[in-house]
Amino acid sequence: MDDTQCYPPKPDKLWSELETTHFSVANHSRWRSLREYMINVKGDKPRFRSRCILNGYVSNWDGEWTYHFSDGGFKDLEWFELKGDVLNDPQMIAGIVNIQFVGKFVGPALRLYGYLENGQVARKLTIEDFVDH
Repeated sequence: MDDTQCYPPKPDKLWSELETTHFSVANHSRWRSLREYMINVKGDKPRFRSRCILNGYVSNWDGEWTYHFSDGGFKDLEWFELKGDVLNDPQMIAGIVNIQFVGKFVGPALRLYGYLENGQVARKLTIEDFVDH
């Protein structure tokens, strides 16, 4: 697969443009760690959706962590959002925090960042971020 494309549509921006406006805060290992953690969780798992940094495409909400989560790889993920009551579970919270994502709550969804715009502060999630969301 050509790693300069998001599904769908084709990219509006080039990586060379993005390198001047954004910086990476999550690598493939971090995304794979999240996927592995969710696959191994017993019981309920959050639903997820993502946004492609190249063209702004936002996927539909999904809950299939084994195959759908990693479709197309992780290089173009601007952010990933998680939602569900399970985000109130202390074990789930600890698991997500331990992966050390930069993120924040946006409404009821937890947004995990892959890229931030230059000038934004990259702050890793803590247990306290989950208290009053």
